[in-house]
Amino acid sequence: MIGGFDMKGHIDSQLGSISIDSEV
Repeated sequence: MIGGFDMKGHIDSQLGSISIDSEV
C-alpha cells in the first residue's frame, strides 16, 4: 500500500499511516 506499513516491514513516512499490503 502507498503511504503505509506493509508486510515487508516498510513504513512510508510520507503519510505515516499504517496499512497492510496484502496484494504483495
